[in-house]
Amino acid sequence: MERAPSGKILVVLPSLRGGGAERAAAWLTHEWARDHSVVTAVFNGVAPAYSVAGEILDLRIPGGPGRWGKMVRGLRRVLALRKTVRRLDPDFIFSFMESANLPLLAALLFSPARRRTVISLHGDPAQLGRAHKLGVFLLYRKAGRIVAVSRGAAARLSTLARLPLARIEVIPNPVALEEIARAAGEALDPALTGPRYFFAAGRLVPGKDFARMIRLFAEAACPGVRLLIAGEGPEKKRLQALIERRGVSESVRLLGRVENPFAYMKSAEAFLMTSRHEGFPMVLIEALACGCPFLSADCDYGPREIAAGEACGFVVPPDDDAAFIERLTRLAADPVLRKRMGEAGLRRAAAFDAREVARVWTGERS
Repeated sequence: MERAPSGKILVVLPSLRGGGAERAAAWLTHEWARDHSVVTAVFNGVAPAYSVAGEILDLRIPGGPGRWGKMVRGLRRVLALRKTVRRLDPDFIFSFMESANLPLLAALLFSPARRRTVISLHGDPAQLGRAHKLGVFLLYRKAGRIVAVSRGAAARLSTLARLPLARIEVIPNPVALEEIARAAGEALDPALTGPRYFFAAGRLVPGKDFARMIRLFAEAACPGVRLLIAGEGPEKKRLQALIERRGVSESVRLLGRVENPFAYMKSAEAFLMTSRHEGFPMVLIEALACGCPFLSADCDYGPREIAAGEACGFVVPPDDDAAFIERLTRLAADPVLRKRMGEAGLRRAAAFDAREVARVWTGERS
């Protein structure tokens, strides 16, 4: 006989259109749905990139420009969430990202349901706008539990919100290890990838600093190795122009959005990341789960915590070009090193298994 769900979980997200926090939430819903009924409320349900378990409730209040428009949308979100919580009366309310956390806390300001609310920070709090920072200071202390995805982000949030550090739990983003392993086995077209390549993925925005990655790869001595970058974003034309200006059109390729990045990670020499800031770069965990070592800038926050030494990945100072190039050429030249780091990465990824992380959220495991 199938076991009945033991409780109700409401998940609150801005959307499911892409991003590490959204993917983490989606994976967690599948784990929670083993023992609970799950409803995921989103402000914008258009074009979801990830599937969630249970019901999706589209509140149909997407974002948009304009100060007054934002104020009206914010009020509508508060009222919609208040109504949703009253109707569902969930046992747990899990919120992901500031644009969901703040209207949810405002909606539950005078409700006993806020004691069942867990809000989570997935980015660098220093990058928040002035209005969001004020909202964090005023409202975060009202949550039942506060989660940050890395120790560094927790410390920064503690300072920003003037909360005791002990009040903020650190729960890392999860990865669905079984799902990644299945997807990583998919065959790729060697005409597209070439026999050897480094891989990178993310939104093509200034904060990811793919321009620096392309420049450093062009300067490194990695004959026969390509750099493949997956993702879309406003920097795409500028990055393509940089590739052509550097004369590396044959070795550096912008792939656009790829449906299965794990297959690329599985066969890559290493995964590269040059972000200027992160909350907890889930993509590094995904690379490790594919047996792919990584080379990352030591941005705030996450890469050093994920590497836990340099057994499975290199972490270099954010502005040290020479160190990045040295590690890059070492990885390209040493297959024994890559194999050893890849095996260590598989072991390290087990600490972020979605099944175990989901139990921490519900208090079943600490």
